[in-house]
Amino acid sequence: MDKLKWYFVWSDKYGIFCDILTSLISDKYFDLYPIEKPQSLFDKNTYHADKHFLAGMFIKDYEIMNILNSLPEDEYFIFSDVDMIAYEDELYTFIKPYLECTNDIVFYKESEDRINVCFMLIKNTKKVKELYTAILEDHIINPNEADGDVMNRLLKRWNGKYSMFPPEYICSNVNIDRTQNDYSKMCVYQGMCTAFNNYRLNNLEKLIAFNYNCNIDLNESITTLINELESDHDKKKILDLLSIYNNAISLDES
Repeated sequence: MDKLKWYFVWSDKYGIFCDILTSLISDKYFDLYPIEKPQSLFDKNTYHADKHFLAGMFIKDYEIMNILNSLPEDEYFIFSDVDMIAYEDELYTFIKPYLECTNDIVFYKESEDRINVCFMLIKNTKKVKELYTAILEDHIINPNEADGDVMNRLLKRWNGKYSMFPPEYICSNVNIDRTQNDYSKMCVYQGMCTAFNNYRLNNLEKLIAFNYNCNIDLNESITTLINELESDHDKKKILDLLSIYNNAISLDES
């Protein structure tokens, strides 16, 4: 197959994740298209008091619409979040059969009845454009809702065809437990977070999950970010999290 286009959005505060993902993906099977956006756009739309830290952030949805309007009809592409670990060869082998199916979109499976928009294989079809048009129109009416919530709500009445990747292949620290699961099939791993109202805490939680579940040495970056935390309360949260992972590692080795 031709190389599959892979798009993701990033900004300055999340540059470390852009560095990680681009270091893992060569141009062998995928063409990466990092879309850098000014940090001010994210700061304007995220981390508002008394709301989920991503509430009202639809930058990715506008970018997807731009992509749909620029690519040839029926072409597949990947759109993901930036905070991903990917195993290139395994992902290529896994995703090839999906390019022969009739799905308009294939999503990351967050739970039995909920999709997540963190990793999607999208086909440029009329129905997909109609879906994203509806999402962006809904955003105007409900500006403070998270885009994933809007997607899950609108999918219930969408007449397109979608499915979900098996969670053992496209997974995260939400749906995988190193001590219980055989995750040898994992192709893509996303670092989810507790949704702290502090981006450094969220970034650290994701990096620690990468470091532990994906066997990637990020200790230097983790230490640097811990030292940048401004309060002892925040440092304690992360040190407690590190303790949980270290205990789990000890269990693995026993």
